Amino acid sequence: MGARQTKRHLEIPEIIQKNPGITLEELLEKLQEAGFKLSKRTLERDLEWFRNNYEVTIEFNRLNKGYFLKEDESKDMKAFQRMREYANQTELFRIVQDKEFKELIEFEQALEGPDSQTFAQIALAIRDQKLIELEYLRYGYSDSKTHVVQPRMLKEYMHRWYVITSHPDRKDTLVFSLDKNRLLSLKVLSESFKPAEKLATIRKRFENIIGISVYEDYSAELIVIAVPHEQAGYIESQPWHISQELMRESQTEKYFSFWISWNIELEKKILNFIPYIRVVEPKYLEERIIELLEENLALYKSSNGR
Repeated sequence: MGARQTKRHLEIPEIIQKNPGITLEELLEKLQEAGFKLSKRTLERDLEWFRNNYEVTIEFNRLNKGYFLKEDESKDMKAFQRMREYANQTELFRIVQDKEFKELIEFEQALEGPDSQTFAQIALAIRDQKLIELEYLRYGYSDSKTHVVQPRMLKEYMHRWYVITSHPDRKDTLVFSLDKNRLLSLKVLSESFKPAEKLATIRKRFENIIGISVYEDYSAELIVIAVPHEQAGYIESQPWHISQELMRESQTEKYFSFWISWNIELEKKILNFIPYIRVVEPKYLEERIIELLEENLALYKSSNGR
């Protein structure tokens, strides 16, 4: 499939989501406005191809002869929009190469992405259910360790990619970063594996957390934080989790609720908003944050000789 055709396929669900009930003729017009001139027959083939190849489902209502997206697939739609962002980066790159813009744009130093060959090898191993052998260096360790694991899915968090794996001798999942400084080598083995857990079960485990750290001793629960009105916009514009809701408001604060499990990434999110945040519930998390703040204060005092 060509890059232009891929970009067109990424545009179709976006248009339908914004225009529920859109007819085939109206969809053609919207695509032409976006720079895609094509025939009615080509669009019909695109829609058919889309139904057979993507998880986001486009439905046709025969009564009004219009197209809709299935409402219960919001998570798939978010993933699809993320794919669209990647596709748009090509167009962005073309623009910033223009001398007229080079001096007008300042980019943040980007994180180094995974090696494309490594990413592809893992993706194919997941599809073909092949064991992988990887040499991995954990943070805080001087020596690497070799693991033979079952790759189950790839996951992105904070612009970094991770491979979620299983091991027949363990009940939990093992997570490895694709960072080149940590994943030192990778080999796809010829040996196949039969997954002990369904992929849906693993995906569910990660749906109820922020980030990539899953702890079996913690299950999803109600987490409530309070933030001053002037700081709440940062959380509203960049939600921490899909379960985030504005619970209530007082004269001075907004209360946000989440249905998630505790993990280290949640702690880091909260600490990142110090001093403009407080944990309302659960009590153990409030006490944990206080403990971390006290430890940090003690560190400052000891380093300053107080």
